[in-house]
Amino acid sequence: MVNNVEDTVLRPAVDIDRGSRDVANRIAGTILGHNPNKKRSKFRKAKGATLKAFHSTKLGNIYHADSLDVMKAMKAGSVDLVMTSPPFGLTREKEYGNVREDEYLNWFRAFAKEFHRILKDSGSLVIDIGGAWKPGAPVRSLYHFKLLIMLCDEFRFHLAQDFYWWNPSKLPAPAEWVNIRRIRVKDAINPVWWLSKTEWPRASNRRVLQPYSPSMETLLANGYKAKLRPSGHDISNKFSVNNGAAIPPISLPFLIQKAIAHICAIAKRKT
Repeated sequence: MVNNVEDTVLRPAVDIDRGSRDVANRIAGTILGHNPNKKRSKFRKAKGATLKAFHSTKLGNIYHADSLDVMKAMKAGSVDLVMTSPPFGLTREKEYGNVREDEYLNWFRAFAKEFHRILKDSGSLVIDIGGAWKPGAPVRSLYHFKLLIMLCDEFRFHLAQDFYWWNPSKLPAPAEWVNIRRIRVKDAINPVWWLSKTEWPRASNRRVLQPYSPSMETLLANGYKAKLRPSGHDISNKFSVNNGAAIPPISLPFLIQKAIAHICAIAKRKT
């Protein structure tokens, strides 16, 4: 929900196995906290102009507009989920517009204020944000960690959990440190901060279960002997119970890009 409302279409972390088209439509339903069981409401800009939906599904609408205008016109405590991948605090200026890391926190404050205001007490804010390098030196910026601390300390958000989007297709950059001098390796992850207004946001990991690994299937078939591991973990007989699926880790798979590709295809057809 930063810069443009379509930015609320973050990298989806659920239902990816149902196909990118279904995922994209489900994401569209999360925009602006839409409830498919309620009549769709019209969001108006501060000046009173009605916003026209950029893309619609049976689950909701996507709006192409300044997200601050949209959020300011929304009721407090009316949104279940805000998902955004804002412009990163990169050293080089991008065509789509971005602020440098030393200005990033001040730029983000206006959005943080509205995020907190429109979210329900049970709601969540999910931010996909990439790291950056310090200008002229082979060391990393801490701007995205400072952003996380600011959101928690200044805006009273809670860090429900931190995820990491694994993207091995990232280019090896900066070229000076990675390709020429060969003193660093290429970056392949984006942190994804899951924040909430309270310590108990609405959530269920049963909605993101994944198939058991071959080794786990073998263990379930052959049985497991309960014992105390050298690490001190006491593994009980419950470990060998077949629950039908596994709880996923905090690393988000590269397959997420399939859903993003479908969303981008929708945008290209509309422009």
